[in-house]
Amino acid sequence: MCVDATVRAAADLGLDAVLLDDACAAPGLEHRGTRVPAEEVHAAFCGALSDGIATLVSTRDFAAGPRSA
Repeated sequence: MCVDATVRAAADLGLDAVLLDDACAAPGLEHRGTRVPAEEVHAAFCGALSDGIATLVSTRDFAAGPRSA
C-alpha cells in the first residue's frame, strides 16, 4: 500500500510511473469480518494503478530493457 501512495504521488507530479508489479506485495486485510487475501489485495491495487496511473511491467520485462521498434 506504500507503493500505491508513491506511484500516485509520482503521477500527481506529472511523472510517468512504472511499477514492477511482481517486485512488490500487499498484506491480507480484514474489513467488517470479511478477510481479503494478500494476493487479491495486490491484484486490486495493481489493477487500479494500471488504469491510467502507471505502466505495470514484470521484473523480467524490465530487466530485458526497452524493445526496439
